[in-house]
Amino acid sequence: MNTMDLIGRKFNKLTVIKFDRIEHKRDIKGKNRDKGYWLCKCDCGREVSISRNELITGKTKSCGCLYKETGIKNSKKHLIDLTGKRFNELVVIGLDRVEKYNNKNVYYWKCRCDCGNEVVISGNRLKEGRIKDCKEAKRNEVKSYTEIGNEFKKEKILKEGTRLDNLSGKLSKANTSGVRGVSFKKDKNKYKATIGFKKRTYFLGYYDKLEDAKKAREKAEEKFYKPILEKYNYKNKKLKENEEEFE
Repeated sequence: MNTMDLIGRKFNKLTVIKFDRIEHKRDIKGKNRDKGYWLCKCDCGREVSISRNELITGKTKSCGCLYKETGIKNSKKHLIDLTGKRFNELVVIGLDRVEKYNNKNVYYWKCRCDCGNEVVISGNRLKEGRIKDCKEAKRNEVKSYTEIGNEFKKEKILKEGTRLDNLSGKLSKANTSGVRGVSFKKDKNKYKATIGFKKRTYFLGYYDKLEDAKKAREKAEEKFYKPILEKYNYKNKKLKENEEEFE
């Protein structure tokens, strides 16, 4: 293997500095293959070791920074620029970074407080209006994004000890009847109807027909679920947690 033929050559953003190492690997046919790696310097300044094949074919074009730059560029296509906007005592200077959370983009913005200090805050938290100034932003820095999401969920959907989204949620994967709260009991050869509310389960009876069990369940939902859903104006909608803020 020629370990000198790539030195000094540039492949996209990578310039080959020197030969790094050889790795012995088996191919898909079980044959032993030598795989050469070259130490390269990226245009961004970072050094990485890349295989000859990935360099020649263009499979790898950078140390990873190009992918990050492209990702940010693509995410900006749907971005509503908050630069210059005021949120309480904070004025947005510009976009700081984009991070992935549950396969969704989370945008972080650099903000200047009226006192002169600068802080970085996610767009969601800015829009919620909970962060009033730089001091409050720093106090909340120790909270993870999950903790913030759980607090938001608790405030929006946990009412009177009951999760509103559970009252209007989808069927469980274990459900085989096609009706929430209704299951078929083989030992009785009947359909059993129940409903859960505020950590209690209410037995609604056994029925020969699925349609009768369904009606009993619907009647119970009218009694237990409807009043609290209407009280908090929760109209059978599923909460979109940690929704990407700029779709």
